Amino acid sequence: MEDRTLHQLNEHFDSHLADYRSRCADYERREVALMSAQEANTKSIAELADATKGLVEAWNAANALQRLVKWTAGFAGAGAILVWVTDRLG
Repeated sequence: MEDRTLHQLNEHFDSHLADYRSRCADYERREVALMSAQEANTKSIAELADATKGLVEAWNAANALQRLVKWTAGFAGAGAILVWVTDRLG
């Protein structure tokens, strides 16, 4: 009876050991896949940043031009009123 119990415990232990080794191999494969994906993402982000660098500069230039137009529009409006008043009075 003891031999049978010992044999069953040994098989049970071997089964757990095989499961553990299988999980370790799975974790190692996942880690390699994760590292590869992370490296690819880092490379893609760098490429995207380089590709959109000019676009960001153009956007900033357009915003500066928009602010200038808004600022000068106030002077244009005041000038139009001044011209209208001088035409009416003069």
